[in-house]
Amino acid sequence: MMSRNTVPIWRFLGDISIPGPDGNLTPQLSKKAIGLLAFLALAREGAGRDELAALLWPDPDPSRSKHNLRQCLLSLKQAFGDGMDGVLEVSDDWLALNHAAVETDARRLVEIDAGRMAPAEELLDLCRGPFLRGLTTRAEPFDDWASGQRDRLTGAAGRALGAARAAAERAGRTPEAVRLTAALAELGVGPAVVPAAEMHLAVVAPQPLRQRWLRNAALVLGGASVAAGILFGAYYASPGFRGWVDEVVLVIPGPPRIAVLPFTSVNGTAEEAGLAGGVTLGVNYALYAITAKELFVVTSFSPPRELSRQELKRVAQDLNVRYLISGSVAIEGDTVRVDAQRLDAESATGDIVWRQEFGKPAAQAFKLQDDITRWILEGLDIELSTAEWNRIQYLDDTDSLDAWLAAANGVRHLIRVTRDDVMLAKRYYLKALKIDPDYVSARRGLAWVAFLNVRLGWAKNSNDALEEARNQVSIVLRKRPDDGTSKSLQGAILL
Repeated sequence: MMSRNTVPIWRFLGDISIPGPDGNLTPQLSKKAIGLLAFLALAREGAGRDELAALLWPDPDPSRSKHNLRQCLLSLKQAFGDGMDGVLEVSDDWLALNHAAVETDARRLVEIDAGRMAPAEELLDLCRGPFLRGLTTRAEPFDDWASGQRDRLTGAAGRALGAARAAAERAGRTPEAVRLTAALAELGVGPAVVPAAEMHLAVVAPQPLRQRWLRNAALVLGGASVAAGILFGAYYASPGFRGWVDEVVLVIPGPPRIAVLPFTSVNGTAEEAGLAGGVTLGVNYALYAITAKELFVVTSFSPPRELSRQELKRVAQDLNVRYLISGSVAIEGDTVRVDAQRLDAESATGDIVWRQEFGKPAAQAFKLQDDITRWILEGLDIELSTAEWNRIQYLDDTDSLDAWLAAANGVRHLIRVTRDDVMLAKRYYLKALKIDPDYVSARRGLAWVAFLNVRLGWAKNSNDALEEARNQVSIVLRKRPDDGTSKSLQGAILL
């Protein structure tokens, strides 16, 4: 791949900029041409002509859609001139962006969110605003796709900037921390991010209360932005100042902010680690499922070791949460024991105000997540109806621990939303169904895999993948006619 220092970067985050032979091509490209390039920028292996035509030029007559796509490609050919061959790979039925020759800010951000290390300067250069800011094509399928990607990439930017800010504060790099905080404030996500793009359902169906970009307000208040940045920096960099503002200035408190650290293995065995991961995922999902009610759930990170009480308090402050749940898992003979605790970061000493031990026979270990969730909610005086409890029972519709662990691993990979992880998720869901053929949650997971492969341009045959998604959802709804999650997925498939 060419060096990032020699390849002009295409920018789809914030103000759109597409370098060409004579400078920025954005003003001379149509909105749909820009949309086409943005879609291909996030599609690892490109997309079929039929899919792109239907996405950007939806029409009852497919021939008209294909004609419009051809005209768009001609306009791109005119804009890029002789450089077109190095930008797009075009065949009779397929289009792809040449990722070896083209760098895009959106793809680089996806790589960072998947684990690639990046310095603060690179993050600040990338995270300049929402994906395709201000671009609407009036093609509903594409605009819906762009909206989902906008939420996904905003979450990725928030996670990356928040982690970099916390690292800068721990290292005492105050100016850098203030710049990162200002970037977070400009994104509108704060120093911690609700895991909208990390929960199973939120990948393609973001929560209804989306962040709205205040571009017009920013233009009006340009002169005040510097002062606002300083105030935001002081607010997030100084716990004392933050507490004063929260108690004295902000008279209307928000919902309790809570984060769940990954549960750890006591004995370091693979079996314990698998159970710990499944319990963590289940508790996070259950809490996230009721965020619209009384909780604000924040993305956490994986600590390298067990943390002391003071370290836990600093983590809670970095994540800007009041409550921090942590715990450990141990297998003792035929019993699984989980020690869980809740820290209140707003208390004077950062006390562990709750600690509870849970135990289940090994064959029923997956039920521990329900006990822990109930304990957390009862401690926060949050009551759920029977229907709400049924909704947050996650992956529990099996009596096989091995099937549950396989499905939990499927979810763990699926929510990372990379091509390799989605392929691994499919293997785990198939393994779960081989163990328990009646496992509805695993079958629903296969439907998500097929659907995401289509939406993200990874399917070799989009029609076959959509048909697989439809079949899997139909099986689920025959077994569970009132399953709201599957009905939502069915609606997305139909769209």
